[in-house]
Amino acid sequence: MSLLSVEQIDVIYGSGSQANRVVHDFSLELSSGEIVCL
Repeated sequence: MSLLSVEQIDVIYGSGSQANRVVHDFSLELSSGEIVCL
């Protein structure tokens, strides 16, 4: 799985409280190192 692009990250963080759910869902698939980068 490739890392999120800058545009995708902007969209996720721009969703308010819903963003937390999206990032949390990705955390289940990404490694801890990648999560720190995000």
